[in-house]
Amino acid sequence: MNHVITIAEQFPKTAKIIQLLLVMTLLLFIAGVSLPILTITKLLVVSNEVSILTGLLQLLEEQQYLVFVVIFLFSIVLPLLKLYYLFLLSAKKAVENNVYSKYLHLMHRYGRWSMLDVFVIAILIMTVKLGALASVEIEPGMYFFTAAVLLLMIITSVMVKLESKLVSIQTSNDIH
Repeated sequence: MNHVITIAEQFPKTAKIIQLLLVMTLLLFIAGVSLPILTITKLLVVSNEVSILTGLLQLLEEQQYLVFVVIFLFSIVLPLLKLYYLFLLSAKKAVENNVYSKYLHLMHRYGRWSMLDVFVIAILIMTVKLGALASVEIEPGMYFFTAAVLLLMIITSVMVKLESKLVSIQTSNDIH
């Protein structure tokens, strides 16, 4: 059985940079879901700061279970799984090449839908529903969350490119 080359073996400096970026992405993500993303001011008097976590808790309190599950899965669970998996792929021993390739390409293709789009749609729906009753102001959590989403998309793209290089290296090694 041939040795499967890993990103950490073939591109050690790049793997370390990716790992550092993943840690930074995790910190941005935690700040993004914890800090207020919006301040909603109703009738110029009552002001309410909303974070992703407090919004999720409010959905549970209002028994909006389907919306809660969708936002929780796509904005919390899947991004954390993606971070974990990317860290494993950049740091650990190799996974079988075809399994590795399949999951990485799946994450790259569908991962961008996991956070940003669902989140933006939820904010758009909320803003439209509030209409003239309230004003919505963007808070720092939104910027942290968006930065985490974009950084995760970039890291995934880099990992896909590195994986393609690994496949061609592995293929040329198998031929010889």
